[in-house]
This record gives sequence, structure tokens and C-alpha cells, in this order.
Amino acid sequence: MSDDEIKKHFASIRAALKPGCSFLYVFQGPKLLPGSENVARPVKDWKEKDGKFILSEKSLQEGYRKEYCVVIDSHAGEITEYLEHQKAMALSDVLDYLRGAGFTEVEAYRDFERNPATTEDFSVFVCTK
Repeated sequence: MSDDEIKKHFASIRAALKPGCSFLYVFQGPKLLPGSENVARPVKDWKEKDGKFILSEKSLQEGYRKEYCVVIDSHAGEITEYLEHQKAMALSDVLDYLRGAGFTEVEAYRDFERNPATTEDFSVFVCTK
């Protein structure tokens, strides 16, 4: 999603809530950790599973996680390629989007046990209108 799409998305969720109601957001995208804005060298990996060979190359460039993957299915005689390009977000980015959407209270946790979020570990957000 683009920056504008993310803002509209959270604003629409907030608008749909009654005053005082909460929204549970579980962040599952790639995390931009402090000091990891750019990974100069892509990380390459391969594995074999059930007759399929999976080759991947992952990198973080200019705040975006890029992944190129090739799956070779030796049984079916097929080769499939995937390319993903996802915006990586820091904890501060997620909080800015949620607060910018107008949520009056945003609580950030690293898990469902309500352990406080850190800049390296965050995924659960409780947002109140």
C-alpha cells in the first residue's frame, strides 16, 4: 500500500468505530529496525522440500523489503517466480499512522500477553476512538 492508502485505511477503520470503542491491529509486515534502513548485500538462501527447490534472495532497500523467489517443482516440471516489494515500518511509523488517523489512545505491545513493545519487537496495537 502507498502512504496515502495506509492513511485512508486507518482513517476508514476509525470512522467505522463508535466513540470509546477499540480496534485491535496486529502488525505482520516487515519491520524496519533501528540501523537496518539498508542492507547492502542481499541474503540468498535455498532449500528443498517435498521435491521442490526454493531459491530466494531478500534485501532491505530504502525502507522496502524486497524478495525474489524461484520455486522449481521437479515432480510437475514447473518453475514459478515470485517478486514481493513491501514497505517496512518502524514502531514509530506504525504509531504515526494510527495516531494520524485520529485514534485518541494507542497502546503498543510486542505480543498478546501485553508485554510492552520495543523498537525491535512490536506487533500488537490497541487503538481507541
